[in-house]
Parts: sequence; C-alpha cells; structure tokens
Amino acid sequence: CQNQSMDLICPPGSFINLDSIFFGSKSSAVCNSSSDFGPVIENCTTSEIETYNNVIAWERCEMQQNCSLVASIATFRDACPGFHKYLNIQYKCSP
Repeated sequence: CQNQSMDLICPPGSFINLDSIFFGSKSSAVCNSSSDFGPVIENCTTSEIETYNNVIAWERCEMQQNCSLVASIATFRDACPGFHKYLNIQYKCSP
C-alpha cells in the first residue's frame, strides 16, 4: 500500500530476478481501507509510466540479493494523481 516498504529477499547464493512490477491502482480490492492518500480508482496506469517504473525497480533490485522499495511517488512515477496507489512486485530468486 502507498508509502509502505516492500522488501525483496533471496537466500544466500541467489539473486532477485524481477518478473513484473506495478505501481498504481488496478483494483479497488487492494489496500481498500480508509487512508490519507485519496480514493481508490481502478485501471489507473499508462504504458509509458509502467515502463519507467519497471526501469526504476530493475535498476535498484535486479541481480541483488536483497532490495527494499517504497510504494511512493518519491520513488515511482504517478499515473493517477490524487488516488490511492499500491506496489505489486512478482519476482523469483535465481542462482
């Protein structure tokens, strides 16, 4: 959820291999609680912003053993200003 940290952790001898990264809002069911970050909106993203956000996550985390990302507009570009956002990252640990 917005402004929360997400830790990606792999065991010793393995490294983060990112599969997918999303920062924005695609579902009102995710982080759907009262917050100070605005209402929830569905399907708020653009391909240009998704590409930029993928690069940010990749530069910081790919091939690292551990990585921490904050779900915030200070880290990622904001496709839906004024709306609640969340970070979803799918990854695996590779030798």
